[in-house]
Amino acid sequence: MLGMNAALYEWDTEDMEDCIENGERFSVYWESVQEYVRDLDDEEDEYDEATLRELFDTVISEMKMKQSHCPDVEHVDVGYRVPLSIVMKKLNKAEKQIDLLDQFYKAYNNYASK
Repeated sequence: MLGMNAALYEWDTEDMEDCIENGERFSVYWESVQEYVRDLDDEEDEYDEATLRELFDTVISEMKMKQSHCPDVEHVDVGYRVPLSIVMKKLNKAEKQIDLLDQFYKAYNNYASK
């Protein structure tokens, strides 16, 4: 689940992070995704303006938190490194750790490629 969620969240927020890092407001991001949003089915309300504005605000908050706690870390895996590390430490055999990492990256790659 962690691999899937990491990939999906990263996909949804990557463009937002770029806008935020460039000092752009939500309106600039919203305008940039209009063509994509128009191509979606009407039932996919997860990409409506209010939902994306809320996610944009969440990403701003998360980026500020990351900056205040670990300003020198620029890795894209910051969001899942800690939970994955906790699970890995609970496994006492290297084979189990390798198997878990393999499962994580298979799920991550599967969802990131969609």
